[in-house]
Amino acid sequence: MADISHVCYKESFKDKALILAEKYSLKLSPLAAQQPYLYISENPHIKFKDKKIISSFRSGSFTNRIKNFQRESHLKKAIGYGGESSKKILDCTAGLGHDAFILALLKQNVTVVEKNKGLCILFELALENLPQTPYFQEAKERITIINDDSASFVDKLFDYDVIYIDPMFEDRGNAGRSGMMSLISDYLDDFTDVSDVLIRSKFNRLVIKRQKQFKQSGNIAPSFILHGKSINFHVFI
Repeated sequence: MADISHVCYKESFKDKALILAEKYSLKLSPLAAQQPYLYISENPHIKFKDKKIISSFRSGSFTNRIKNFQRESHLKKAIGYGGESSKKILDCTAGLGHDAFILALLKQNVTVVEKNKGLCILFELALENLPQTPYFQEAKERITIINDDSASFVDKLFDYDVIYIDPMFEDRGNAGRSGMMSLISDYLDDFTDVSDVLIRSKFNRLVIKRQKQFKQSGNIAPSFILHGKSINFHVFI
């Protein structure tokens, strides 16, 4: 898996860059380093193959999901959503943190595990850069970000109400994975589907977000499947 080794920065963001470099055990550099590297500025990004991997919750297509988070009917059914009641959810494949943030807006308590340091930091900064309103602050407080391999949680799954997995880069030939998702897939390079490990462990409820064309293999079948337009949720109870 590709990952950053350096945090570079615009001079006015040096203090923030220093904090992140120390937190994630990365090297600090005021100049562009060997790619991939993280660049801290008004628009933080990972520089990879001369392109930018960005994450913003204030602009782009994800803002529509944020505005309409209550319409995520399949996601709600998949986690066993119960209105105002909160569940403890372990998101094992955080990526850019989109699903985790929607779950937090739905008043769920989400522990996010992401092995890639660069993606962890982009998610952290996307949360920090949200408007300082009670609406967003409450959701942010429901999220805990952990930089680790989710496979190391295999003996702790039963501590959570829901285990959530989105192995979004499993099919590199999918034409739907274009633009930013395609770039992240290239960046991660050797991404593996952690659900192969976790599905054989003990858990209360496990949800896997699958591409529509995914074909189930092996002898562990989901309890039920929620069918969407482009993705399905495989739910194991």
